[in-house]
Amino acid sequence: MKILTGLIIFLWLISFCHCETLVDKVAAVVNEEIITLSEYNSLYEPFMAQFKDKDITLEQIKSIKSRILDDIIAKKLIVQEAKQKNIEIGKAEFDTAYEDSKKNMGGEENFIEYIKSQKLTIEVFKNKLKDNLIVQKLIAEEVTKEVKVNLNDVVNYYEKNINYYKTLDEVKISHILIAINNNLTEEKAK
Repeated sequence: MKILTGLIIFLWLISFCHCETLVDKVAAVVNEEIITLSEYNSLYEPFMAQFKDKDITLEQIKSIKSRILDDIIAKKLIVQEAKQKNIEIGKAEFDTAYEDSKKNMGGEENFIEYIKSQKLTIEVFKNKLKDNLIVQKLIAEEVTKEVKVNLNDVVNYYEKNINYYKTLDEVKISHILIAINNNLTEEKAK
């Protein structure tokens, strides 16, 4: 009987610990890959912070929301395409880019502040960085290799559009020196 009572109490306690909570909502699904609302908000909120003190219409907000979601979807599709083509980022390449990111932000302390200000975790930042590197590599391998420009094309374009490249002669003056009569007082000289 003691074992049965103990088992009932144990199961009763477990039932309180096993409460399900909604962790995140789904904003969109791209080829079975979920875009969460928190992922969307991590881009939307910092972007909208720029317009905090500005008048912005409801129509503009809707447009911004739509463009942000479109950008996330496009990036997911590009990353999926890169993965399908087996484009990967090596550990050394990633580590270099990660360290460069920290240096570009002014060091570890500023980097951590940036992560906090964007409401990110270091893990989320690393995932985004990895996706960006994969996208860059895909573009380098698939798009850039198709672009072929020869010197004659460049010269012809320049000659046809030379007016866009012309500037008026300019002189920048850093100091202007004026000869002053030694007999003048300082007040008159000014």
